[in-house]
Amino acid sequence: MARHTALATRGTTGLLGVVVAGALLTGCAGLSGPPDEATTPPGQPTGTAGVTMRATLSTGMPRAPGAAATGTPGLVVDYTVRNTGDGPVVVHDRVPDALGSAVLPTRLNPEHAWVFAVEGVLRVSKQGFAPAPGTRFVAAPRTGAHVLPPGATLQGRAFAPLPPRLDVPGAEFTAPRGPIAGLTSWQFCVQVARGVPVPGATTAAGSGLADPPVVPVAVTAPGPDELLCSPVAPLPP
Repeated sequence: MARHTALATRGTTGLLGVVVAGALLTGCAGLSGPPDEATTPPGQPTGTAGVTMRATLSTGMPRAPGAAATGTPGLVVDYTVRNTGDGPVVVHDRVPDALGSAVLPTRLNPEHAWVFAVEGVLRVSKQGFAPAPGTRFVAAPRTGAHVLPPGATLQGRAFAPLPPRLDVPGAEFTAPRGPIAGLTSWQFCVQVARGVPVPGATTAAGSGLADPPVVPVAVTAPGPDELLCSPVAPLPP
């Protein structure tokens, strides 16, 4: 599978663009080291004002401890989120294996992301979800995040097995649960919100590298401008 790299941005105009070989295009297109001859189908990327994300979509092996022992390649995303605004943002990029606990696990797989389908596109996404109708939690469920002050940059990685398998939180959350078999394209998304969460942090183990503090934040569904997505790329056959 070709490596597809794109830069998603959100500016003061409210239009999201993708930088392709130095040109700003409205909408989205696939990229590789030089650009591919054929671009990927147009998508609907969104984002937070004052934030850019560069994502490289490819295939490879997981790097989280213990995961590589399976010897199974999958979908890999290497991404960089940069806060170009004048206030802090919160990147919801440390996704527990399951949602619902009011206590964030001290050991988190930094590559874990949810896997589901949206409008015929496989989505590998680091985000939260709204509670299902009629569900009330005694204490707000927590997910992991990083706080980015103005000018700061955060690098991350996501992995999803191949063939794709549906991976969403339990029935107490509203999440897409439709079939994902037969899809031919995919994209990566990450939830980025404005502001500063409640003070308090924990260090997530798992990467084997020095990791900035991971902040427990309440699980929420992305708002209208809180989901930053890469362009759509073709799935490997």
